[in-house]
Amino acid sequence: MKDWKDLLLGTVWEGVEDEYGPNSNAVVSAFETLSETEWFKHVGEMVSAKGEIVSVGSWQESIVPLIDEDGKIYGPNGHLLKPSNLCIEVIESERYHDLWQLAGSDAFDYCDVLSHIPDSLPAFQQDFIDEYVYEFVSFLLAEIVGSDVVGTTYFREMLSWFYAGHFPCGWVGVWPEGRMRVY
Repeated sequence: MKDWKDLLLGTVWEGVEDEYGPNSNAVVSAFETLSETEWFKHVGEMVSAKGEIVSVGSWQESIVPLIDEDGKIYGPNGHLLKPSNLCIEVIESERYHDLWQLAGSDAFDYCDVLSHIPDSLPAFQQDFIDEYVYEFVSFLLAEIVGSDVVGTTYFREMLSWFYAGHFPCGWVGVWPEGRMRVY
């Protein structure tokens, strides 16, 4: 499995200026990575990073814990609140908002997720996964654009799992201690 550093920092793109700020090269690498991602292709297959992650055995087991009606651990779209809030600070900052917004508007040209969500899942679960990935991409870009201040690599670490065809789906433990759940 490729590490997020290899995915985002391993290529130097010619002609990439500072369109997305000082981390423009990593943003363009994110676009490329998202376009090559094998969305959900390997869910349910054996995951080789035992000990580093908690392996999840089904779609049901992956989604249900993310629906946190009390909003104490996960936000409305299933992402951990603590790293999400760090990204929201970047998104709302005067310094990074426009760069994040530009990157976000460009990113979805490279990201076709909906056609890869299994039709066998109920419609509400398909919608949840679609929103989960949409918000993941948004937070990923915030993390990259504001990497000098965001203080987390959580969403970049998730990128490696999505890229490998799995579904990173929550956390076991009190973040940042603990392990990512992966289906």
